[in-house]
Amino acid sequence: MSESIQVPCPFCWQANDIWFDPEEVGNVIVQDCSTCCQPIDVKLSIDHLDQLVAVADHPDD
Repeated sequence: MSESIQVPCPFCWQANDIWFDPEEVGNVIVQDCSTCCQPIDVKLSIDHLDQLVAVADHPDD
Protein backbone atom coordinates (compact mmCIF):
# COMPACT_ATOMS: atom_id res chain seq x y z
CA MET A 1 0.00 0.00 0.00
CA SER A 2 1.45 3.37 -1.03
CA GLU A 3 1.59 6.37 1.26
CA SER A 4 2.48 9.99 0.60
CA ILE A 5 4.34 12.73 2.38
CA GLN A 6 4.74 16.36 1.37
CA VAL A 7 8.24 17.79 1.01
CA PRO A 8 9.50 21.14 -0.30
CA CYS A 9 11.63 21.24 -3.42
CA PRO A 10 15.19 22.35 -2.50
CA PHE A 11 15.32 24.37 -5.75
CA CYS A 12 12.01 26.29 -5.92
CA TRP A 13 10.58 25.53 -2.43
CA GLN A 14 7.20 24.40 -3.81
CA ALA A 15 5.48 21.53 -1.97
CA ASN A 16 5.61 18.11 -3.65
CA ASP A 17 3.66 14.98 -2.76
CA ILE A 18 6.08 12.06 -2.62
CA TRP A 19 4.46 8.64 -2.97
CA PHE A 20 6.32 5.66 -1.51
CA ASP A 21 5.87 2.13 -0.25
CA PRO A 22 6.54 1.62 3.48
CA GLU A 23 9.32 -0.83 2.53
CA GLU A 24 11.21 2.13 1.00
CA VAL A 25 11.83 3.74 4.42
CA GLY A 26 15.60 3.99 4.84
CA ASN A 27 16.18 4.46 1.12
CA VAL A 28 16.57 7.51 -1.10
CA ILE A 29 13.80 8.17 -3.62
CA VAL A 30 14.55 10.42 -6.61
CA GLN A 31 11.57 12.33 -7.97
CA ASP A 32 11.31 15.35 -10.25
CA CYS A 33 9.69 18.48 -8.81
CA SER A 34 6.17 18.96 -10.13
CA THR A 35 6.82 22.71 -10.54
CA CYS A 36 10.42 23.22 -11.73
CA CYS A 37 11.19 19.63 -12.90
CA GLN A 38 14.51 19.51 -11.01
CA PRO A 39 15.39 16.11 -9.49
CA ILE A 40 14.87 15.84 -5.73
CA ASP A 41 16.59 13.24 -3.52
CA VAL A 42 14.18 12.32 -0.72
CA LYS A 43 15.53 10.24 2.18
CA LEU A 44 12.82 8.56 4.22
CA SER A 45 13.48 7.51 7.81
CA ILE A 46 11.73 6.94 11.14
CA ASP A 47 12.69 9.18 14.07
CA HIS A 48 12.97 8.25 17.76
CA LEU A 49 9.21 8.91 18.21
CA ASP A 50 8.33 6.48 15.38
CA GLN A 51 7.34 9.37 13.11
CA LEU A 52 8.13 9.35 9.40
CA VAL A 53 10.74 11.93 8.41
CA ALA A 54 11.48 12.96 4.82
CA VAL A 55 14.54 15.05 3.99
CA ALA A 56 14.72 16.58 0.51
CA ASP A 57 18.09 17.52 -0.95
CA HIS A 58 19.87 18.34 -4.20
CA PRO A 59 21.15 15.20 -5.93
CA ASP A 60 24.91 14.60 -5.77
CA ASP A 61 26.82 15.77 -8.80
